[in-house]
Amino acid sequence: GRGGYSGYSDFGDGQGYGTTRSTLDLGNGDNTLSILGSGETYGRREAYGIGYGASQTGIKAGNGDDSISITGSAVAFGGQRETFGESISHGLNQSSVETGRGEDSLAIASDTQGGTSSKSYGVRRSRIDTGQGNDSFSIRNSAMTGSSSGASIAAQGIVRSEIHLGQGRDTLDITSGAS
Repeated sequence: GRGGYSGYSDFGDGQGYGTTRSTLDLGNGDNTLSILGSGETYGRREAYGIGYGASQTGIKAGNGDDSISITGSAVAFGGQRETFGESISHGLNQSSVETGRGEDSLAIASDTQGGTSSKSYGVRRSRIDTGQGNDSFSIRNSAMTGSSSGASIAAQGIVRSEIHLGQGRDTLDITSGAS
């Protein structure tokens, strides 16, 4: 049945949230934070996979050389009788990340696979401020579908968001792909 079943039946629904409706304050120092939200499901006729790395979450790392990794992943596969399948993932959704002063590394990823509809968002409706220092920031997302015809596929790196790279020699790398 629906509602969190993560097996193989006529209908499948798998949802994964790394963090939602939360506040994470890492304080000063050289901090490391890794967040993964993964939803995976299989269904013979309908399959829904949803994955959020961080949703409606505030992340604050004080001064120091911080390393933050946030990933959302979704997989939705149907069997031979699949009529509809959808996979949606967000790396960072309606959230904020503030890294403070230091040489910080921030990596955000979002990947989807399977279904007749596959949508992947790297950073959506969020705010990022890397502060002062030589920072490295990457966004990587991909969307793949399991359907050969009539598929809807979208991979978007940054959507309706604010990115502030403070003083320093910063690097920003954005990679999006859909197939």
